Amino acid sequence: MLYLASQMVLFLSIAVFLGLFVGWWFSRVRASNKTSPNEIVSDVDLVAIKHRLDNCFDENVVLRRDLKVSQDKLIRFDVDDDLSQQDSKVELNEKIKVLLDDLQVRDDTILVLEQTIEQQRS
Repeated sequence: MLYLASQMVLFLSIAVFLGLFVGWWFSRVRASNKTSPNEIVSDVDLVAIKHRLDNCFDENVVLRRDLKVSQDKLIRFDVDDDLSQQDSKVELNEKIKVLLDDLQVRDDTILVLEQTIEQQRS
């Protein structure tokens, strides 16, 4: 009778350990097939980067339009060279410089965001 009880304990313990091992192995296989949390975060980051890139493109268009309008005004001031408009010319020149600086910052930001998107894709 002791022999039969020891066989049952042995086979039950083998079954338990085998079940634990198969469950552990199966959970690792399933976990490796799923996307990791880092990949999910990078997908969210990629969407945020694309949204920011779109905003930069929109701001870039607005800045270019403002720059064009300011340059046209400056050309008109050059044609109507009047001493009373000298202050306006100086202000327009300063505005054009600021717009050019902002435009350069936007172009640099767009370049960096596009490079980041390419790095995320690869």
